[in-house]
Amino acid sequence: AIAKGGTVTLTEDIILESSCVISNDVTINLNGKSIKCASSDVFVVTAGTLTINGNGLVYGSEDNSSSSCAVWAKENGMVVINGGTYKVGHDGASKAANQANWRNDCIYARDNAKITINGGEFTCNGIEGITAHALWATAGETTINGGTFNGKDNYNGFNVDAELGAVVNINGGKFLPVHSGSLYGEGTINVMGGEFFDDPSARVA
Repeated sequence: AIAKGGTVTLTEDIILESSCVISNDVTINLNGKSIKCASSDVFVVTAGTLTINGNGLVYGSEDNSSSSCAVWAKENGMVVINGGTYKVGHDGASKAANQANWRNDCIYARDNAKITINGGEFTCNGIEGITAHALWATAGETTINGGTFNGKDNYNGFNVDAELGAVVNINGGKFLPVHSGSLYGEGTINVMGGEFFDDPSARVA
């Protein structure tokens, strides 16, 4: 357990047996180290605020026995990402190729979650049977001020997927080319800045 307002600095690579559930105001300093969960989502934020700093790596589950994401904010959770590398759907994603409903998402927002992304690299690997998103928002409000989003140029990956009811504000960041479309969904996506290699006006709803 991490005390309310606590700060954790990773000094070695860590593999979690289950998700790290955040319900306090917690800061994680990655400092070049990596953290991943053996079987599911890495961070699940249900209340309070998770702040992630540094240049380390956050990996989604590699065994693909279930959907996995690096950071999942739900209920009233708040997340601030200032840096780091976030990867899902890597190393063995083909094992779940026949599971059409499974997903691999770097960042997932739902309920009343609020997420602010100021920097970082977000890479997902969508293959046949797996939908992958650098950011998947089904509800809540996400603001992107910076970072690099790479939904991969392959079968079924997206940079930003905002479902109906979700709000995504894009003030900056770099959005690399993807096969399925950089911006997607019927939610609200406000583009006020950023560098797009796919035309953001060609969004698929």
